[in-house]
Amino acid sequence: MKIFNDKEIDARSAEEAFTIPAKVESLGHVAQKLSRDVGREIGAAANNVSERAVGYVKSTRSYVEKNPLQSVAIATATGLAVGALLSMTRRRSSK
Repeated sequence: MKIFNDKEIDARSAEEAFTIPAKVESLGHVAQKLSRDVGREIGAAANNVSERAVGYVKSTRSYVEKNPLQSVAIATATGLAVGALLSMTRRRSSK
């Protein structure tokens, strides 16, 4: 028992053959637009981070220039704390 005759199948196959490339092309355009939009958003976020980092650097330099002795004390304490943490970590991992 045949549901479709051969001519109907050929007509459907031909129709699909024309619509699939059009759909693929449409998806390609959507992908390109999405890629551009994501690229813009990432660029804007990177610029924002860069601007904030420059602000932090400027404020840090200003603080160090105004308070050199405190800056050295803070750097020394930070170095000692990081060194102690690393030493503790190495001791634990070697056991």
